[in-house]
Amino acid sequence: MPSQLGERVATWLALDRQLGPVIEHWDRGRTTFVTGPADGFENTIFATLLRLNVGLGGTRIVLPSPGDGGSGIWRWLFLPCNGFRPAMRIVLDAVVAVGAR
Repeated sequence: MPSQLGERVATWLALDRQLGPVIEHWDRGRTTFVTGPADGFENTIFATLLRLNVGLGGTRIVLPSPGDGGSGIWRWLFLPCNGFRPAMRIVLDAVVAVGAR
């Protein structure tokens, strides 16, 4: 999702204690939320996601390594500190709530 929206979604999730790992892509102005499995959301959300320029990833992503920190490509915005990953539905609900403002 766009970085500005990602910052607002991260704040929303942090207030609800549901924030997991987040990656910032400096070169593209995008943010990626690392979530649990995709389940429990309705297909009607896709129109909202399209309007907000939010894409859904697949089952695999490339994660930043410690050596990527100065590359200017990506970095951890919020590091994984344990095994917690919010359900994708929780992140999408936050996107819809924040995007409606």
